[in-house]
Amino acid sequence: MEERVKERYVDGIGKIHFVGGMIRFDLYSFQPSEEEPVKDSDGNEANPPPPTPIIAERLIMSPNGFLASYDAMVNMIERLQEAGVISKREPEEAAAEATTTETK
Repeated sequence: MEERVKERYVDGIGKIHFVGGMIRFDLYSFQPSEEEPVKDSDGNEANPPPPTPIIAERLIMSPNGFLASYDAMVNMIERLQEAGVISKREPEEAAAEATTTETK
């Protein structure tokens, strides 16, 4: 009988640190916001508060493991682009999106 591989879903990588010779990824999951929703004059939710990213786990790897992972991710990005799942963004688009995301 095959051993089951443990799977964990995360929404993304928050911060990446280099400490003690190792690369550390803070993995986050979105949780409902604790803010009260804004209500319109009829008492209906007008703008629900955005979810809050909460660090769910930390992944730690060696620099060699980090480089191998980077190569694997670049390969996957190319395959996703070829399959039409994602489209290539120009550097200006990516910078604009990052600025917009940071100000939210």
